[in-house]
Amino acid sequence: NRLTGPIPRGIWRAKSLRMLGLHSNGLEGTIPARVGELKTLEVVELGNNKLEGQVPWSLDEMENLEWLSLQRNSLVGSLGHLCDAGRPGRNIKHLSADSAGSDPDVHCPCCTVQCSGGGNDGRGQGGGCGDWRGASSSCDTYRSVRDDAFRSWGIY
Repeated sequence: NRLTGPIPRGIWRAKSLRMLGLHSNGLEGTIPARVGELKTLEVVELGNNKLEGQVPWSLDEMENLEWLSLQRNSLVGSLGHLCDAGRPGRNIKHLSADSAGSDPDVHCPCCTVQCSGGGNDGRGQGGGCGDWRGASSSCDTYRSVRDDAFRSWGIY
């Protein structure tokens, strides 16, 4: 996409949007709390940008969310509220953030992919990533798994 600047404001009018794929751009600024208004979103891909600030709690309002990718940004906060698998309607299959190490940028006890912080260096590079078992994960492996999952859900 090669988008730069803040997340485009027009997105908030797309009330029936199922997938927000804005990964690997030059997006800057924060993730607006309004993201929670997009209740039909199943996939939110915001990894590999230059986003910063707090992870918005309004993500919890996204009732259909199945895939959330926030890694390789400069975000801080917690995704712990999304980890309640026993909550009715909660069906998150993938959650990734800069949550690895002893002092993670983002607290995420249920992340399926954990990356070390450091943000994005502008070329889509940041800290290393691994799955929840600690195994390393390359971007190509991540893309392959993501694409297979999206195809099986009929999203891609």
